[in-house]
Amino acid sequence: MADRNFSFIPENMKAASSFQDKAVCFINHLSFNLKDGDRIAIYSEYAAITRQESGKTGLYRADNGIPILCDVYDTIEIRHSDSRMKKYAEHDRETLFFEVSVGDCYGAYSEHGLQLVPIKYKKGIVSFDGFFIVTSTENGAKGVYDEKGRLIVPVEYDSISIKYGIIVASKKVKQERKEYAFNRYGQSLFHERFRSEIIKGYDKIIVYNDCIITREMGGKELFTKEGTQVFAKKMRAIFIEKKYIIAEDQCGKYGVYTLDGKAIIPHEYDRMTRFGRDYIKGKYGDSECLFYRDGVTVIRRGTYKRITETKYGARAYTFDGTKCDFELRMHSANAL
Repeated sequence: MADRNFSFIPENMKAASSFQDKAVCFINHLSFNLKDGDRIAIYSEYAAITRQESGKTGLYRADNGIPILCDVYDTIEIRHSDSRMKKYAEHDRETLFFEVSVGDCYGAYSEHGLQLVPIKYKKGIVSFDGFFIVTSTENGAKGVYDEKGRLIVPVEYDSISIKYGIIVASKKVKQERKEYAFNRYGQSLFHERFRSEIIKGYDKIIVYNDCIITREMGGKELFTKEGTQVFAKKMRAIFIEKKYIIAEDQCGKYGVYTLDGKAIIPHEYDRMTRFGRDYIKGKYGDSECLFYRDGVTVIRRGTYKRITETKYGARAYTFDGTKCDFELRMHSANAL
């Protein structure tokens, strides 16, 4: 945990030339009761002292000498939240914690000395978005603690990921891998129908910023982040846009829904895709049509064979090859 960065330098330290001299002056200045052979490591505003007599390490505030962790640990390491997962964070915050060990077992404490994770897990505790992912020393199973030190997801899963405040855990059940979703309090979002005591597992769970898509036996379902089903029937494919949802049903027909599940374009179309920023293009038989994102028809079906984007809006081609340019303005398309 040693580092050459001092956030607080007493006057009697400034004349010291080497890092070791600075460290000795620094610790003596704060009266840490050092003895010959005690080892010092300083990181930013923290000082770790390993006592020669016991071989144990304690942690202190470097600016005032206040003890944070007693001298009972084999190792103490400063850790931070996983920055690689930052884009999936529900709350944009940086978490600092201390990973400590006694023998081969590791735990975690907050910067104020409060226990976050009991000392009984493998090295490599992961902190992200207020959660701590731990790994069992016995079988490598994983679980989750919250920022108050409560075990909210049991240590029985093969892998765990966290996106936008939703915990997704997976494990093998009868030779099949299933995924399970939990909210930030450790409550399961899905249960077997009419059996709240049995957690429902899916082949795949995908978490978005505003919703969750589950996949099972080739069918997809859409849920809110609270676990409420958005529409009742299973879909073959679901595409999430910012203001709406495009869905393909089991018959291969496309329709459009609002984010709360209200149908705005019925399942009558052979294909639907996003068009520009605020429009939806549909294919019906041999013709294409255009809708605004709230479902209002902008260019009706049956007239144009193909519609493409242009600098000014849209270009439509009739069945005889004639080109028509349109300026798109919300619910209307005005010919140029």
